Amino acid sequence: MATASQNYDYEISKLAIEGNSLTGSVNHVWKGEDKESVLSGLNSIKKERADEAMLRYLSNSNNDYQISDLKLSSTDNPDKDLTAIYKVDNKSALTSFGKSYYIDMDMRKELINSTIDIAERKHDFWFDYRMHIAKQTELTIPASYKAVNIPAALNIENPDYEFHIKYDVVGNKLIYTKNIIIKNTHLVTAKFAEWNKDIELLAKTYNQTITLKPLSE
Repeated sequence: MATASQNYDYEISKLAIEGNSLTGSVNHVWKGEDKESVLSGLNSIKKERADEAMLRYLSNSNNDYQISDLKLSSTDNPDKDLTAIYKVDNKSALTSFGKSYYIDMDMRKELINSTIDIAERKHDFWFDYRMHIAKQTELTIPASYKAVNIPAALNIENPDYEFHIKYDVVGNKLIYTKNIIIKNTHLVTAKFAEWNKDIELLAKTYNQTITLKPLSE
């Protein structure tokens, strides 16, 4: 069975505020089972609709996450990584009030709704495969603005999975880094309560917004 590092879903975004949107470029790479999962979805669709399906997948069917200039690597060679490079205009991630901006740095929020109904489920849970989701979003802070209310880092690590999220301000860049790692595909019922608690902490971190305020305030 492949390791988590072999089933790799990597995305790096470089964004800036433009009007009422976060705009910029995204580079996405899939390896191993993650790649096979994406390809199986595309291959089940007629060729003329595959690009449309990929756009829906990349945008999470969010009409405010507009993708353009999509360059998708060949899907015909099973030995090569799958890559997608595109430009994005994301209106759903930015809210302004007065002179302040409120920003959601993560539009994907993997596993956010993954709590297990302990009252209903009586059997162990199995993930499809081990996985490593790594995302980095770099936002250029506008001149004369500062980032405030930076959320605390999240670091959860045990033999079955890891959740890591952090925010860093480096010069005029706000950098959001996330690593979600499923190391063991078998989650036993005795660990459901701990899993649910950790998913709630992950969701809480996901749902915090960054505030950008003018330096004069």
